[in-house]
Amino acid sequence: MRLSTVLLVCLAVAACSTSRPPGPASNANSQVEPGQSVDLEPQAARDGEEFTGTGEVLEGTFVLAEATLTMTPEGEFSRMGPGGVADGGSYLVTQDSRLVLFVEWIGEERLTTARPEVLQRSLLVPAF
Repeated sequence: MRLSTVLLVCLAVAACSTSRPPGPASNANSQVEPGQSVDLEPQAARDGEEFTGTGEVLEGTFVLAEATLTMTPEGEFSRMGPGGVADGGSYLVTQDSRLVLFVEWIGEERLTTARPEVLQRSLLVPAF
């Protein structure tokens, strides 16, 4: 009886820890676990959506919502979000003025697949 209770508790804890849906960081003090999605107000990309870039490159530091993005002309970005959450990867600007960030790493963890975040290009504000 005791063994089955312990087993049920272990299974419940495992299910809760692996079924957490990705979502926005709720506050600046939240911790990011490896593999956890941290969204900073992007639109969700539709499954299988393909993006066609214009070839436009961005260079410098920009502010987006509560995050600071550093963009390179090589098509890479790094972002520092609320609470010191850092992520990065590659980006492209689409023909319909969207900025697509392909998140490839969060903190020290490299993701197994890039996670696209679709943003309006007009929301980028140059940092002074």
